[in-house]
Amino acid sequence: MYIKNRKFALIYRCMLFFICGIGLYITLGLHRGRFSLTSLVYYTTLSNMVCFLFYIPTIVNNASKLKIMGEADSAFAPRIKGAIVIMITITFTIYHVFLANVPFPIYTGGDFAYYIQNLITHYIVPIMVIIDWLLFDPKQMLRTVDHLLWLLIPAAYAAFAIVRAQLGDVLPGRTSRYPYYFLDFDAMGSSGVFRFFAVFLLVYLSIGYALVGIDRYILRKKS
Repeated sequence: MYIKNRKFALIYRCMLFFICGIGLYITLGLHRGRFSLTSLVYYTTLSNMVCFLFYIPTIVNNASKLKIMGEADSAFAPRIKGAIVIMITITFTIYHVFLANVPFPIYTGGDFAYYIQNLITHYIVPIMVIIDWLLFDPKQMLRTVDHLLWLLIPAAYAAFAIVRAQLGDVLPGRTSRYPYYFLDFDAMGSSGVFRFFAVFLLVYLSIGYALVGIDRYILRKKS
């Protein structure tokens, strides 16, 4: 289903932007009157920040087209949008499959702000971005090679996290220099990290391939 109502799309995207902003506000420690620089080491924070920044021009572009007649699409930089969709989808997938202690986060007391931040950054924002792409973006905008180009995202992040670990100290709240256990060379060794990363790239490639397939073939008649 492709919804061409630009006003509805604008309202939805403004809500997404606002919710994403709340998640980042808490994640970055701003609700406690400080800025947590180390939070920028985590893929979740970076993927949510990329979404937040991308939706600024997206909303401006959407708003500028409200009064334009016809069926001109409301997509802004669709190939970049595709990269962002897969980037935030991986945030949800990796957290839900490998990092979550329970299938879905349920508030059981403790730090309520952390619970809200966890829920927003790992579930609400990824799901809302996927829905936005499915419902409001015209399809057949991606290229068949895009899912290969998107592999640069996890490769760049892994390189960043590993280099920072070599130059930095143990991360606050952890006993490791690495943001995730599957990147921890100290605990898993080189072979363990490389095996996991190979699987990770395969998952990334598969989801990207599925995204391109949905865009070019499955939803093409409904666009």
